Amino acid sequence: MAIRDELHRFLLDDLAARHDLTSIEPDQDLIRAGVIDSLGIQELVAFLESRFGISVADRELVPANFQTAGRIEAFIEEKTNAA
Repeated sequence: MAIRDELHRFLLDDLAARHDLTSIEPDQDLIRAGVIDSLGIQELVAFLESRFGISVADRELVPANFQTAGRIEAFIEEKTNAA
């Protein structure tokens, strides 16, 4: 399964569902929408690390890396290509 598909499924099923969202656009601001909050970022990082085998450093926990689904996907790709 493609990164985009797995990420989208996690965002919808695990994070957005709490906010009654049934869809997420690639450029939707997930932080502003409340989909990613302090708990959500912890869950997202745990998912990324376990599913994609990447390590997210504290210095990488910035809004620019997690603001949109498109940016999260790019972050995953950057991390997996750097490994």
